Amino acid sequence: MCVLVSGVAAVCLASVSDPLAKSAGFQITERACLWMPEAFRRVMARNLPSLERGIGQVSESDFLPAPQRLRLEKEIARVMNTCVEQLRSRPNFQEMAEVFGALAQMLFVLNLPELEGSSQAQIAVLVNTIRWNSASFRVVVYNASDLAPTTEAVHSLMREIRDRRSALSLRFRQSYMREALEGSPVELDPRSPLYGLASLVYSHSVNDLARIWLWVWKSANGDMSGRLNYQSPQ
Repeated sequence: MCVLVSGVAAVCLASVSDPLAKSAGFQITERACLWMPEAFRRVMARNLPSLERGIGQVSESDFLPAPQRLRLEKEIARVMNTCVEQLRSRPNFQEMAEVFGALAQMLFVLNLPELEGSSQAQIAVLVNTIRWNSASFRVVVYNASDLAPTTEAVHSLMREIRDRRSALSLRFRQSYMREALEGSPVELDPRSPLYGLASLVYSHSVNDLARIWLWVWKSANGDMSGRLNYQSPQ
């Protein structure tokens, strides 16, 4: 069942007030953080520069071609397991916030359409559409259940994202070509297909990131109290 989440009152990250100064990856991180336990939110809020630095360390262009997405999946799984080990050993949370930021950007890139058939400039238009409009996007909760504490559960999510991205990539190419013929795709009407795809990528990225972060935090025996109940409309 899909559930719309809107109207959340408090943002846990005391970030830059101007949303246009934030990257798309950071805005996804902000929204996913709302679904995390209170202890996690406090750690991230205290280490915001490190979180942002981690997001900036992952380049979108390095992983846009389809073959590089498989490499990115493996890197995500590796970083997740490393995260769990570090959290269990009383880590430096500045360093951990940086790793969580890198994971956030990896999940965002993994959800972007594949480059084949689409230029890097077209992908950049989609990313900027998310950046400029995310405040107006409603997040749909596609699966409110936690991932099972197994490696196979993570691999299953990676396959789900891969299949979803394949269909989305085709829709993106079709939508971009159609809107490029009709006018500038940068100035999008909220009713346009490309705007809808941007909202979809944003929503899936928030969902996937929250589930991955929760898997890491829970696997490391982190305090799970104070989680937002996003199984019902807010």
